[in-house]
Parts: sequence; C-alpha cells; structure tokens
Amino acid sequence: MPYEECRRRQRENPAPRDRTTTPPAYALPPFHPAFAPGPRPGVRGAPDVPDPGPSPRPGRRPRRRVPDDAAVSGFLAALCVGALLAAIGLAAVRRC
Repeated sequence: MPYEECRRRQRENPAPRDRTTTPPAYALPPFHPAFAPGPRPGVRGAPDVPDPGPSPRPGRRPRRRVPDDAAVSGFLAALCVGALLAAIGLAAVRRC
C-alpha cells in the first residue's frame, strides 16, 4: 500500500506550493489566442484577439476499410511459407 501511504502523508503534511506562478510545462505560448500576460512594467499585453468561434464541422467521409492485423499477419505467414516451398522446389528441380 505505498501509494495509499504516500497520499496519506501528502494530506497530513502538504508541501507549500506557490500557486501564483504557472509551471513552464503548462504555460501558453505568446502566440496563443488565450495568452494574456499579467501587468508587468515594460511588457506589452497581447492584442485583443476575437474569439474564433466554433470550427465548421467537416462533412462525414466514408471511412476507408483497414484490414485487420490478424489478417495481415496470416497473409504474410502464408506468403513466407509459399516462398519457402517455392525455394525448396526450385532447389530440388535444379539438383536433378
């Protein structure tokens, strides 16, 4: 139960977290429409970007039939066995 113990310790002794800053992994790039930097001296804010609204839904295209993985595997196995038999037959004919 190490996971449960870890969760219990986190509940009992929570680590102090600075929730005012966003970690870089979750930060928005400056060209993102929702990017709005906070007021900092000497830094311009992002221009007002209108909401793009909902994207138009593309028409439904018929889905291309994709062969099953088992069928592909079986076909390749049969092809290999056929090639092996052909090679054995060719070697037997040339030997005679």
